[in-house]
Amino acid sequence: TMARGFIRARGYRDKVKSPTFTLVEPYTLAGGIIYHLDLYRLDHPGEAEAMGLRDYLDSEAICLIEWPERAGDRMPLATVEVNCDISGVGRSVRIRAHKLLREQLIAELVAMPAENAVEIID
Repeated sequence: TMARGFIRARGYRDKVKSPTFTLVEPYTLAGGIIYHLDLYRLDHPGEAEAMGLRDYLDSEAICLIEWPERAGDRMPLATVEVNCDISGVGRSVRIRAHKLLREQLIAELVAMPAENAVEIID
């Protein structure tokens, strides 16, 4: 759901498919390419290398990666890390970013409509 919302917010209007079985779904937009990767089906980190993970990460594209821990030490430090968890009847989202993006992310989150209930914990 989060990846779908992100891809749609970037202007993609066609169907956003889950990469659960294909492992990677590319989305070409006016501003560049987004690769949505789902590593859940990997049995060991070496499979991340075999699927070309490094090529996706080395490109100029945005990479949205589900289950990154399945890639083990082949996964570089994320620019932005988003963790979603069930919290009572809702969801909690933890976002971590490198310092360069931190202030921009906080400003954008604070500007979100109040019904999204964003709480910034520093």
